[in-house]
Amino acid sequence: MNRLKLLGTEDRVLRGLGDAELHHTLGLDLDGFAGLGVAAHAGGAVLQHQLADAGQSESILRVLVGEFRDAVENLDDRLKEGESLNVWLVIRDRGQFESVVGVLFALLLRHRSETIAIKIEPSGVPILDRFAARLAQRCSEDWAKWQLCRFTEIALEIMCYGLCRAANPPPTPELIFQEGMAATFGVIREHALNFAATPLAASAWGAEFFATLLKDKAASHALEAVNTQRNNLAHGRKTLELGKIRDHVIQGLQIGEWKQISETHGELRLSEWIPWVVADSDATGQTGLFERWQKNTIRYLVPETGDVFKVPRKAARSS
Repeated sequence: MNRLKLLGTEDRVLRGLGDAELHHTLGLDLDGFAGLGVAAHAGGAVLQHQLADAGQSESILRVLVGEFRDAVENLDDRLKEGESLNVWLVIRDRGQFESVVGVLFALLLRHRSETIAIKIEPSGVPILDRFAARLAQRCSEDWAKWQLCRFTEIALEIMCYGLCRAANPPPTPELIFQEGMAATFGVIREHALNFAATPLAASAWGAEFFATLLKDKAASHALEAVNTQRNNLAHGRKTLELGKIRDHVIQGLQIGEWKQISETHGELRLSEWIPWVVADSDATGQTGLFERWQKNTIRYLVPETGDVFKVPRKAARSS
């Protein structure tokens, strides 16, 4: 595990905090701190900040800790395993040292004890990997659990829609979903399992892999467990520990194997997945997954932002 060692300046090295260290797998690029008021030199990263008076310390440092933490998280994985980097906190006013250091590290350590970040191996599917990047942002444990379940739900949507494309004939959203019915975890999983058990076009991107995965008993049980945890979270019931939910997600999706699909079926072209996956026609060009169909429109949800846009049903079918 890499180590970020927190040091003071000269003889004032975290006075009163002993050999305090934060243990976290991270990496730091000193040049990356320039935008946060952090100067890089041979002695380490020097965090410079001047406080108007001691009474403003906590409010100012809350912002400072947040920016510093975000910089650390955004520069993750830069250090090799076992490497370490010293980070120096320089306080110019000797009289403020004790109070500022106490507040700074109390805030920093409290935040790290109350929040968590999760890493998911890239899948090679951009729309899924963009959502996975959100999991790497520190948040509360319950929100991390929910985001893990949502990540699994998005992956299941991609699996289900990929299998729909491989069916003969390929079904439309109107054929398998009721009007106004949202594409939720349980519904998507049921449809995906049904399509996995039918003859499929082997040439369709990912279809063979998705069908094999869904037929695997261990993976199927794991996905069922994630769905149960999702429902428990939604209704305020007790859930498994975060680590166990993550284990179910990894076993149920085998996300690390997804990148191999392109080796067999070539590059993923989501532009060919209409009407299941559609790019918004506005300036943002966000990619949305089918969410539900209504009388005259089909709703699409952008996973990483939560934005919703609508496309006329006729336009979605003719695209």
